[in-house]
Amino acid sequence: MLWTRRLAQTILICVVAACGTNTVKGQNAMPGAELEPVLLETLVDSLRVRNPVLRASRLTTQIHLERRREVSLADPSVMFTYFPRPVFTARGSQRWSLRAEQRFPFPGKLSLRRKIAEGDAVAATLRADDLENRLIFEVKQAYYRLYRMDRQLELAREFQQRLSVFEEAASSRYAVGLGQQQEILKAQLERGTLGVLIEALEADRTSTEKELARLLNFDKPEHIEPMGVISLPDPPNIPIETIVDSALTRHPEVAMLDTLMNNKRLEVSLAKKEWLPDLGIHASYISIAQEEIPASADGQDAFAIGASIRIPLFGGNRNVGVSRAQLEQTQLELDRIAIETEVRTHVDDLVSRLKRESRQMKLFAESLIPQAETTVEVTLSGYTSGRIGFLDLLDAERMLFALRNHLEETIEHYAIASAELERTVGGSIVEFTTPYRETP
Repeated sequence: MLWTRRLAQTILICVVAACGTNTVKGQNAMPGAELEPVLLETLVDSLRVRNPVLRASRLTTQIHLERRREVSLADPSVMFTYFPRPVFTARGSQRWSLRAEQRFPFPGKLSLRRKIAEGDAVAATLRADDLENRLIFEVKQAYYRLYRMDRQLELAREFQQRLSVFEEAASSRYAVGLGQQQEILKAQLERGTLGVLIEALEADRTSTEKELARLLNFDKPEHIEPMGVISLPDPPNIPIETIVDSALTRHPEVAMLDTLMNNKRLEVSLAKKEWLPDLGIHASYISIAQEEIPASADGQDAFAIGASIRIPLFGGNRNVGVSRAQLEQTQLELDRIAIETEVRTHVDDLVSRLKRESRQMKLFAESLIPQAETTVEVTLSGYTSGRIGFLDLLDAERMLFALRNHLEETIEHYAIASAELERTVGGSIVEFTTPYRETP
């Protein structure tokens, strides 16, 4: 029986060594498809060009710019009057008259309206920038999810392949009377569980690709394979207040609220100016018929010029306009305070998450996973020599698989948190990772 024991041990060691810790490449790709990994920047560029919601938001800016051009003097009015029965005057019979009039708003009204239209255009641009930042963040979320799921699929298929090897080895040992049938059943059960996990990951991957297809305006979902390595910035290590100040300066939504508040101040001033009169200037030409008239009439046409003033006598609507503009200004000021508090809290939370996830990634990569790999090697050696049972080997393999999965999830969480922080501060967070010393 000694030679059969050695044969079973040799088979197990050789097959497991051949399997090793290599990942199963390409098994998450579509059958028969040669796919090139896609850069995140490529998807972001495609979003800017293809997303219809973002393009419509950009067109809103152009609409406001066109409205700015509409802010000008009112068109002059021309009035023609014909007298079916001529009016006889001392100068002769009036046959018809022609009157032209131009109205001029009170000085300052026109410039205020133009500034408000310019502010609306700036606010529309900032609103589109904020929408673009949100959509880019959603693309990054989907990309990092695909990256994590691809890595977990590779780990699951590798573990599944190793379990097949263990099952074959357990069957060989059971055939020669060195193992138990429970070992075979346990390996089969574990492989079945992994099959369910792989199916769930593939379904989630398909759902994520559909989400990307919606964001990028594709006719149908496309298989997207992220790059094998993603670049992760270091967590910020400068004071939180510095990051918050930068976010409040550059965040599009904050800048948009500041622009809208300035617009409301201008609207209050404009509403108050509605109490001031507008000026109108007109000129009239009256045609006089040449006919037999008394000696006192000379038969010459008449010409007159004049001016008119609009008197703001009924001011109910003007009071409402001033009150509404003031209330809207107060509302925007409160929104500005709320978003400042939200940004400060969110930045603090994201920086804490990044530091926590960074520590966990380091712990997984430098301590826990190497220890688990060593445990698997020692357990495998003990199992092949008959000193350790199959269930101990399976537990060691399962622990290594779980730790590697946790590492991939931690990488995803870190990448998404960094993308969310970049969205909040309105730029890259690399500038916030410079070394600094706290003053005592």
